[in-house]
Amino acid sequence: MSPRFEQFFKPRRPNYRTEEKTYTHRGVELTTPAMYLTFDLKLDFEKYLNTKESKLLFAHDALASLDAIAKVKKITDFDLPRFKADFEQFFKENGWL
Repeated sequence: MSPRFEQFFKPRRPNYRTEEKTYTHRGVELTTPAMYLTFDLKLDFEKYLNTKESKLLFAHDALASLDAIAKVKKITDFDLPRFKADFEQFFKENGWL
């Protein structure tokens, strides 16, 4: 995002939920699944603006962001190295790495 708008979007802490949550959004009842993690990934605007290799940069930034999973103490019995390897394989198969 452009630095002009950065002040409006502060990165949030990773959020891990262990149970389903039901809520209403715009008149529609939605249910989130149990055991999911959300976290924000902030990309360097200038770095992406000045390159033609944005897919490669994004793949590297996305892989590096997965370290946020290790910081959530509630998550147990999760094979992070395997998950990272699968993610990396996905990017390779799609020509981003």
